[in-house]
Amino acid sequence: EARPRNICVRFLSTQPAPLPANVRDYITKIESDTRDCNGLYMNVCLSYGSRDEIVRTCRSFARECQEGKLRETDITESTFSDRLLTRGVCDPDVLI
Repeated sequence: EARPRNICVRFLSTQPAPLPANVRDYITKIESDTRDCNGLYMNVCLSYGSRDEIVRTCRSFARECQEGKLRETDITESTFSDRLLTRGVCDPDVLI
């Protein structure tokens, strides 16, 4: 239904491992089939935790700062956003 309606479907998951293999395969197929659609964007959070995503992002910044690859002043709303699962997608119009 999504492809004929020009809807790009993305599944956001911080912990995909608990999902059954057939579900992960279906997710991959839907994302692949609708990758080129650009009429609407639908993000589906499945096995997702926003706190987990924020912690992972913060840890990646901390690690790069410790390694000297990044300075504290390099961390901005934009660079933070670039590391989230929703990178490259505009902010949602509706959240259910």
